[in-house]
Amino acid sequence: MPKSMTPLKKLLAKPESLRAQPIDAFKLARKKWLSGERINLAEMSDELGVGRATLSRWVGSKDQLLAEVLWSLYEPIFEQARNAATGSGAHYIAEVYRRTMQSILDARPLKEFVAQDSHYALGVMTASKIVQQRRLAACKALLQEQIDQGQLDLPLDLDTTAFVITRLNESFVHSEALVGKIPSIDKAVETILVLTGGAEAKSQP
Repeated sequence: MPKSMTPLKKLLAKPESLRAQPIDAFKLARKKWLSGERINLAEMSDELGVGRATLSRWVGSKDQLLAEVLWSLYEPIFEQARNAATGSGAHYIAEVYRRTMQSILDARPLKEFVAQDSHYALGVMTASKIVQQRRLAACKALLQEQIDQGQLDLPLDLDTTAFVITRLNESFVHSEALVGKIPSIDKAVETILVLTGGAEAKSQP
């Protein structure tokens, strides 16, 4: 590239490259969600300057787009928890999820999203295959890492444990919206320790 041809100049020389792209739709949706706005595909297509059919081809349904936005926020929270947690084995797993759950509960945009329409919000977060499959895969990878290091010996098989922990995580975090009960991270952590062999289940009197 000639020295006079900067990346910007090269981009501006091709007007078609300035048209909205699928990633622009994702960025716009993420920005709207974080600011507490409802995502409307018709409005987004106008803002992006593309047809509704084009936008739908790019992102699928509104639920699919929202699922991608939610995952883009959950993934760094989970990774940060993995990097910050200490210990090993069952206690490390429990600590990762303690930190993850607390960060989710502290997230203002998520609280507003659930408050707007709890039934719809919980449906997207707990029923979406996009979110569920990735969260389940992340949990399995976390468990497998500790198994490979010789730090974890699960009472149940890997798939079952990962599935239950993933569902447990959701149930406790969203317990207020689901059953009107204030979330108890400590109870969730205790249960995860039992599931991963880090503690015995307490008998009820």
